[in-house]
Amino acid sequence: GAFGRFCQHRRVAKVASARAPFVRVMTSPVAAGQGLPVVTVTKIIDHSHLNADGMLSLSTLLKWMDITACLAAELHCRKMSVTISMDEVSFPAEEYGKVAVGQALLLRGQVNNAFNTSMEVGVLVTSEALGTGATATVCLAFFIFVAIDESGGKARVEPVVPVTFEEQHEFALAAERRKVRIKRRQVEKTMASRLLPSPPVSPVTLRSSAVRSSQFGSTSAARTSRRSWVGARAQETLQSMDTTQLVLPHHANHHGNTFGGQIMAWMAEFASILSSRQAKASLAGGRPAGAVQVHIEAIDALHFISPSKTGDRISLHGHVTRVFGTSMEVEISVRAYDVAGGQESARHINNGFLVVQVLGGDGQPLALRPSRADMTGDDPESRPRHEAAASREAVRALRRQMGSLQAGAMTWSEDLKEEMCICNLWGVLRISHVDEWHELAAMPRGSPLPAPLAALNAGSDVSPADIALSANLCTWGLPLLSIRGCLSVDTPPPLVFELLKSPERRAAWDV
Repeated sequence: GAFGRFCQHRRVAKVASARAPFVRVMTSPVAAGQGLPVVTVTKIIDHSHLNADGMLSLSTLLKWMDITACLAAELHCRKMSVTISMDEVSFPAEEYGKVAVGQALLLRGQVNNAFNTSMEVGVLVTSEALGTGATATVCLAFFIFVAIDESGGKARVEPVVPVTFEEQHEFALAAERRKVRIKRRQVEKTMASRLLPSPPVSPVTLRSSAVRSSQFGSTSAARTSRRSWVGARAQETLQSMDTTQLVLPHHANHHGNTFGGQIMAWMAEFASILSSRQAKASLAGGRPAGAVQVHIEAIDALHFISPSKTGDRISLHGHVTRVFGTSMEVEISVRAYDVAGGQESARHINNGFLVVQVLGGDGQPLALRPSRADMTGDDPESRPRHEAAASREAVRALRRQMGSLQAGAMTWSEDLKEEMCICNLWGVLRISHVDEWHELAAMPRGSPLPAPLAALNAGSDVSPADIALSANLCTWGLPLLSIRGCLSVDTPPPLVFELLKSPERRAAWDV
């Protein structure tokens, strides 16, 4: 992920004994508020951290990620902080399944930016084989935390001061991600309004829709699903269920509220049960021979609306909103109430969407029969949820394309143009630290500027004598050819960033 490529990872000392898990917290030096605060939490994976399928329990990982983000946030603001939201995060089965017992898991939390009372904290999770030292990225997530004062109200947060070139990149990108979060729900509503209601589906159409729906799943999943669609029949209904949890003292955080990571863990466990039930009806051609497991491939943005406390009853209501060709979306709504008020006093505290795949014995996603709008039952809200799920999956598919290195993978979307601009910047920064560049041409200082640069430079205080250009060639270890144009100019980095990210200026840069 971008976060990992921006930052230099410090090697954690190996532990002499791996008999028990341990936690080591390391903080980066933050002198007089300078630099982005960083906290590293290290764990050793043992059998108690695995689920029934032998993979690292996602519930456990979500708790660790929330702890890491909280430590980083409170390191910066020096106040109590609570989780407000978590951006979309993916857990690809191929990479996630490689986390094994005996490996070290490094969770690196960094406060990328602070916005008055809130902070964005990026958490990069990597695994390390202690025997060989080989590392691999597990996932990357962005959390939003809010600082709390002694009375329980929001507290003002001091701004962070990025120092290094990489920190300035993360600082600026965090500000752009904040704009995207504000517009996210409106973007999804706009895209949903363009989708037509699902028509009745014949068996022939059902088989062909599997191919189209598989495009919404991961590329590897669409490629590897080899199960037959012959004789497939649509499942009768989409599953829904409820469960209740009691908040015990060990579920509370150090502020006395229910630990946000615990809420996410309950949601992940609940989604696994619900999707397992749905899989029995949705598997194309019936349940195959051998072991079948469900894997949470991605968690869409989670929003923590209000807190809960020890003694509260946590009611989770979940339903499968839609089944796609190789995945399904599960929506979970979380409410809390105390014993005195009963269920009538329940308040909404959290909601989120989880994308679940069904894996076969070979670890590859199995083909599923896509759901139809007439399978949503008598609930009047089910059909709108079914249609809205398609828009969310379309957005997720576009975001997967943004992170892909495949040629021609990008599809332009007017609704996501701001995110695409951020993706373009990520792509530039992704190769900015590569050393194996070969110079093709150079323009010394004082030379006439090319037309696009002259247009951008018009009216500024920068003289052509202060500008130098060079063109470089690199394949950076991939079957891709990259040409880098280096512009050397004495201009503040924030101004350069504004010039690069502006969609209105793309025409000048693309000449």
